[in-house]
Amino acid sequence: MFGGDGASLLIPPSKLEEVKHVLLQLRNTAKANYDLELRIGVVPMTDVIGNALSIEVAKFAVAGTKAIAFIRGGGLSWADSKIKSEPEKYCINDDALGAIGEIKDLSCRWQPLKTRKGLILTILVRSQANDVTIFAEILSRLETILGGDVQLSSPVNEANMKHKDFWKSVRTEFNYHASHFTSDYVKRLFWTAYMAWSSKGDRKALTPANRYVSKIPSHSDYRKFDDMLRLVLDCKRGQVQEIRDYLEGLYRSGKVFYGLHESDHAIMTCLVGSVADGDHIHFIDGGAGGYAMAAKTLKEQMSKAKP
Repeated sequence: MFGGDGASLLIPPSKLEEVKHVLLQLRNTAKANYDLELRIGVVPMTDVIGNALSIEVAKFAVAGTKAIAFIRGGGLSWADSKIKSEPEKYCINDDALGAIGEIKDLSCRWQPLKTRKGLILTILVRSQANDVTIFAEILSRLETILGGDVQLSSPVNEANMKHKDFWKSVRTEFNYHASHFTSDYVKRLFWTAYMAWSSKGDRKALTPANRYVSKIPSHSDYRKFDDMLRLVLDCKRGQVQEIRDYLEGLYRSGKVFYGLHESDHAIMTCLVGSVADGDHIHFIDGGAGGYAMAAKTLKEQMSKAKP
């Protein structure tokens, strides 16, 4: 579950040690290549259940065989809070493991997705009483405000998707490999060059990449749920104000906590096993902080409500 400035993973016990090893290497890579500190924590399900919480998982099909997890039950949010509030108990570190050899299949070759309607709005909504039924009402109201299916307000659209130029892409890809003298790195450079070339003018329609690009909007996670509703939408300015007024009313009536963040663009990060339909997914966040900035408002509301 991608959350903007972090992610949550549900891991079976049989894979825990292997996953911890890779995540710790990833942490060291982030520090070495980006000077970025990553917090990695592990919370066992026994602790979640022991606090009378659960983690219920549903599949939400974004395209064909590709699905993302929708999660409820309060356990995931509780685990996230424990990693931050009790790092000595739940966080793990190991600088001696070294960096990861290659960050496979991940890429960021697209320019920021500019708004087509006026503003990119990042939305977080959490029920004050852990009542998930409120979200059906919220989605219905959002559809009314947006004038139809929420999908029509996805920030991902072929019209605003522009590939980065080759050299900018190469500089980005450089940090995904510990060694640049491998066949995998050469393949990555070749694919980067091919995508940059094929996206120009009329070439796009003549290449296999065209079908892949046309499927990106339907393979994007601009809407998701993990104990709270997460949306990144392209809205008209008047719609943004309507959404803000509606959520403020729910907040004042004690039904939800919410956070909003406005930007003129969205950011897309791609996980591509192959260009085949159903074998790629694209993580969406609002620009200039997106989910992280929206979360600040939501956390402030929750903090005020604690007494």
